[in-house]
Amino acid sequence: MKFNNIFISMMFLFLLTACAVTPMQNEVLSSNDKEVHFSYLEELSEAELKQYQQFTYNNNAEHLKGLSPEKIVLIYMHLIVTNNIELIYWLTASSQLQLDIDQFQQDYDQYLHQLNTDMAIRLRYYNDLATKSDLKKKHSAQVEMSVTIESYTYTVLHELKSEEDVWKMDLIPVMEYLKNEK
Repeated sequence: MKFNNIFISMMFLFLLTACAVTPMQNEVLSSNDKEVHFSYLEELSEAELKQYQQFTYNNNAEHLKGLSPEKIVLIYMHLIVTNNIELIYWLTASSQLQLDIDQFQQDYDQYLHQLNTDMAIRLRYYNDLATKSDLKKKHSAQVEMSVTIESYTYTVLHELKSEEDVWKMDLIPVMEYLKNEK
């Protein structure tokens, strides 16, 4: 009988100990719960952030005058992530822009939204962003953005046009191409 009582007591203690959560486990769990904030705008200086904020306030790309093509691509990526199609419209090269904002938003949603969202997610941990110097001209540039993880590399080449000293995304040819593909 003593043996049974000891055995039952030991089993109870064993079960009680096995079910207890140690403080170390709590620390591990809570460290996994931390939210890490990410923004494509982290690479912008304070002055560049002010320019961006003025652009968002006025919907006027003139505020982005003097920013490099790479910085414009980062702003564009941020606008994709925040789904701000209206500002994407104002950041689009207008030399070929024959759409009003409503038609642009409709076409963007239909042809570019999902493609751009996937791209923005894939490039979140980008490790290379550079203007292709051999392709940069006075009024056009190509910015290459890529991420490499182990043996996997994902690269996107963004076309930009300069309009009145403001670099803008050349999106209309991409939308037209995608329209014709469907």
